[in-house]
Amino acid sequence: GDLRGTVRVGDELPRTLCLRGMRDHSTGERDWGRFHRYVCNFVSFEDGTALEVVLVSLKNMTHLVTGYVCTPSGALLAVA
Repeated sequence: GDLRGTVRVGDELPRTLCLRGMRDHSTGERDWGRFHRYVCNFVSFEDGTALEVVLVSLKNMTHLVTGYVCTPSGALLAVA
């Protein structure tokens, strides 16, 4: 979803912000103790492009990299 508002810092002119957010909808139990490292990056651009890149490292494996790019037209592209 989007969070929209106006912010004024000190004597600066007010700035209108539109901040994009997301929520993790994963299901099932997540045992964080099994994760050696977990990095999740979400980026959105002014043109409507959004991407997510995830790196998971478990103690018994190297790295799992996954994610997606969503274009302004709605196309969903895999990141591998």
